[in-house]
Amino acid sequence: EDNAINQLLAKTLLQDAGFTVDIAKNGLIAIEMLEKTQYSCILMDINMPIMDGIDATKNIRQNPEYTELPIIAMTADALAGDKEKCLNIGMNDYISKPISVDQLMSVLSKWLKFENQTTSTQKDAALHYFSTDAINVNQAIKQFNNEDLYFKTLALFKTNQESMFEQIEQTIQNQQIDSALRYL
Repeated sequence: EDNAINQLLAKTLLQDAGFTVDIAKNGLIAIEMLEKTQYSCILMDINMPIMDGIDATKNIRQNPEYTELPIIAMTADALAGDKEKCLNIGMNDYISKPISVDQLMSVLSKWLKFENQTTSTQKDAALHYFSTDAINVNQAIKQFNNEDLYFKTLALFKTNQESMFEQIEQTIQNQQIDSALRYL
């Protein structure tokens, strides 16, 4: 996962569930990490710089040592056929973003054979911090399954987005259209 907000969210959710988590910012780094450490599962983003999740998965599946290693797509690609594309190249399952705690734990329990015991920490009262007509705070906290994580993620999102337009303009000036499109 190359997005800092998604990294924070996934890492916190997984650590809260008792998992040990390492993060790779692109597929090439993920492959290098796999060569040094034995993992029980890989959550693989599809759209990453340097090497995307599709190419990383194909590379991993070429090694007979990793044929049984669960690789789960965790991606915002939710168009018809995206799930099938991921499964056809060797991924075992598919989780769409935004991440649902229930879906994440359900898929992981399927592949890692642990008992899913997550519970919701949503407050009963409505929260108004960062609330707008476009954001249902209670639903967002339920989605995150962690109020503190929700607010940390919002703060990180704000920080990361402050320079987004400058970054897009710079990549366009450098004729890096593919990089510019990643910001959209």
